[in-house]
Amino acid sequence: MANMNTTFVLLLNLLYLLLITESISLDAVPSNSIAVNANVRCIEIERVALQKFRKGLKDPFNRLSSWVGQDCCNWEGIGCSNQTSNVVKLDLGSSNLCGSEGGSQYTPDQPICLSGKLDPSLHNLKYLTYLNLSNINFQGVSFPYFLGSLKKLTYLDLSFTMFSGVVSSSLGNLTNLSYLNLIPSQFSDKTLSVSNLYWLTNLSSLQYLNLQNIDLSKAETHWLQVVNMLPSLSELYLSNCGLRHLPHTLPFVNFTSLSALDLSNNGFNSSSIPPWLFNLTTLNNLRINYCDLKGPIPNIARASLCNLKILDMAFNIFISGPITEFIQALSGCGNHRLEQLNLGSNQLSGVLPHSLGNFTHLRELHLTNNSFSGPIPSSIQHLSRLEILDLSYNLMNGTIPEFIGQLIELSTLDLFSNSWEGTMTETHFLNLKKLTWFSLSSTRKSLVLNVTHDWTPPFSLQNVQIKDCQLGPAFPAWLKTQKNLLDISLVNSSISANIPNWLWNLSSLLWHLDLSHNQLRGDLPKSLSFAWVDLSYNNLTGSLPLWPSVQYLLLRKNLLSGPLPVNIFQRIKIWSP
Repeated sequence: MANMNTTFVLLLNLLYLLLITESISLDAVPSNSIAVNANVRCIEIERVALQKFRKGLKDPFNRLSSWVGQDCCNWEGIGCSNQTSNVVKLDLGSSNLCGSEGGSQYTPDQPICLSGKLDPSLHNLKYLTYLNLSNINFQGVSFPYFLGSLKKLTYLDLSFTMFSGVVSSSLGNLTNLSYLNLIPSQFSDKTLSVSNLYWLTNLSSLQYLNLQNIDLSKAETHWLQVVNMLPSLSELYLSNCGLRHLPHTLPFVNFTSLSALDLSNNGFNSSSIPPWLFNLTTLNNLRINYCDLKGPIPNIARASLCNLKILDMAFNIFISGPITEFIQALSGCGNHRLEQLNLGSNQLSGVLPHSLGNFTHLRELHLTNNSFSGPIPSSIQHLSRLEILDLSYNLMNGTIPEFIGQLIELSTLDLFSNSWEGTMTETHFLNLKKLTWFSLSSTRKSLVLNVTHDWTPPFSLQNVQIKDCQLGPAFPAWLKTQKNLLDISLVNSSISANIPNWLWNLSSLLWHLDLSHNQLRGDLPKSLSFAWVDLSYNNLTGSLPLWPSVQYLLLRKNLLSGPLPVNIFQRIKIWSP
């Protein structure tokens, strides 16, 4: 009985203590203690730093409406450590906070979601490992020096933030960085540059580096030496950086993990293509377009670039010579991973090699504006995934093979300005259901496009361009089925018929119409909604109506008569007979 009384008394005392504890006012809890109230996790000095940062921002779409209360760990874009409650992540990149659903995608004449100033109070976020402020408009203020004090950062994205001045070399203190993206905004009138790049040598863990559009001219003599010292580097983007020197040799290649290299839009003073570029066997993306490179493509070992998916060498103008050995070496891989090959706008020559057909994963083949000759190789029919085939502006000849119609993924077929001959029929387009762009012309002017009058194409074009071919004499009735056209160009195509009335109302999307150098007959319509019209060198008759929507009008060499509409020269730019 005594034991039961003792137990009862103990229970009463425990209940009393619980009641006393519940009655204690929360105001009595020390402000520096977060363990007592489990609902408050945010550390005060970090919350204050974030509030100061928030105060300096304009938020027209109210994206930071959650930034109220004591617990900053629950605010939008904030991540805290589960162990220490320190803020470890600040992610205000517009892709997360300014999506299209909010109607706030950035355009030059519209403010982006967030703008303002970058308050240096953020240096109090000492445990921050992830910082993404991309697309916030910091209005041309100088690049922030204090970021170099956030030494735990592994991820830093300041792309399209409109900083100006010189990139702070204090970023070299961020020795844990694996991701660094500093692309300046393309719409800013401010420039971002570097005084040197030696600070990068401290970032031995860096895997991703994007300095695109930053002026690196002061790093001209050492940029390659520096990036070659980053052994973990996987992606390097240095497009449009004002670089003029591309070393022809490297004593050794240290960035052996490199998968993406973009050196495009740098004028390398007509340097030849350095062989070490093609010794980076881990590459899957290589872009050296618009680089003012010259000379032949270097010899490469067969099957040495088997990881390559994208190769862009376009618009170097002075790269010359045949490509047979190069293509054969590339195609020696058993996996054939190449998806995009762009060799356009150079001085490459010779017959296209049969080995092109080995790239069975190829989706884009751009060979425009070179001096390639000979026929389309029959191996092209094996490229069943091909979406873009551009052979325009070359010296190719022969007939256009019917197997083109079996490339079921084609969306662009550009055969403009070659020496084609023979006849194209419905068979050439048999399975091209995805075709949206078709361009064709022959410098021999002997190519015939012969389809039946009631032919219904399998495709729905947006652009059609046919020149110096025999398309007529009848106006092509199959165009009537094309309801998504933006651009029609049928020039010097031997059409000697009346323009059908349905053409003028074919598509509300149509803005460009060129039917010049035919023998078209008939009167002009009273209304027209196109913006650019070229009907010159035909046999059109009647008077000229006033078409308010037309901005450019060419009518030279027709049989038009009557007075010109009043104020026509104030309404449109006109070239008349």
